[in-house]
Amino acid sequence: MLKHLTRVRARQPTARAVCEAYFYKQPAVTNWMRYDALGMLLLFGNVGANAQPLVVETCGGLVVSAVAERVGAEGSSGRVCAGHTGKNCNSLDIAKLMNLSDAARTCVVTAALPDLIEARGRWILGEDVDAQALAEETKIYESKELAHTQKLAKMKQEGDADGDKNGKERKEGWRQKKIAAASPAVVADLARPTEGFSSLILASPCLDPFTTLAKCLPLLAPSSPFVVWFPASQPLAETLDLLRTKKMAVNLSLHEPWLRKHQVLPGRTHPTMTTGAGAGGYVLSGNWTPPDGPDGRKAVDKTVAKDAMDADGKDAGGGAKRATDVSSADDEANKKAKP
Repeated sequence: MLKHLTRVRARQPTARAVCEAYFYKQPAVTNWMRYDALGMLLLFGNVGANAQPLVVETCGGLVVSAVAERVGAEGSSGRVCAGHTGKNCNSLDIAKLMNLSDAARTCVVTAALPDLIEARGRWILGEDVDAQALAEETKIYESKELAHTQKLAKMKQEGDADGDKNGKERKEGWRQKKIAAASPAVVADLARPTEGFSSLILASPCLDPFTTLAKCLPLLAPSSPFVVWFPASQPLAETLDLLRTKKMAVNLSLHEPWLRKHQVLPGRTHPTMTTGAGAGGYVLSGNWTPPDGPDGRKAVDKTVAKDAMDADGKDAGGGAKRATDVSSADDEANKKAKP
């Protein structure tokens, strides 16, 4: 009977262990993302302590929980924004299985991408987004208070005013596993032009890579890295060509993660014969460069540099006259140096 017994080993839920388990048991939940591709996303996305990445994924919360595991360390001031395109947030059920710490769980907020883009546009136009967000939060608070008062009045009429006390008590050590949605004030703070996200991680096969990047890249800080995972190579190749043509990014590269399992036994160590090559998807990485224009960071930097050069000298000639003076001084020095 001993050979028919099932042996179970309890393991600490880490991003690699959970991703590997889903890949071999239920790969459709994570869109067939392999754990080596997940590691490349964290690497090229520059995920670490005190980072503020923007994550857009439809892998059941696998990428968000892996990022939160790194960013949400004790004492870290980082924040993870899980963006979604619809009204409701995408499924983040895997985050509940990760046994995240309180710091890692509270550093994650969900926000709609249209709200972030709209808030960034209002910031650029010079509107007071903080005041508008405060007014929206006041309305939300008042509506919740009114709903709670009506609920208590209804319970009192039905003679069940102590219904909360008779309910099920929570066990000691209970903690909320649901990821909170970003309030209007948090959305306004995330979309502030002076801040910007530290990186962008996109892992959603249902979204067009270039269209999503064109909308989300302006939310990043200048020179911030971005990384895109997609099951097929053609959409990423087209995206790379468009980004290079429009000069929207530098350091572009397209990677194909490849993994081969090995059987490790005494005297019988060799690669497995059923290795599925090309099943890990493809990864596009690069660094975003702001465009030239009235709202671009390049134009601002050029203006600041020009003003600094003009303020350096009293003459109206500016930098051109100073360059002439320097060249003439060099000529005189050369003449004196000749015997």
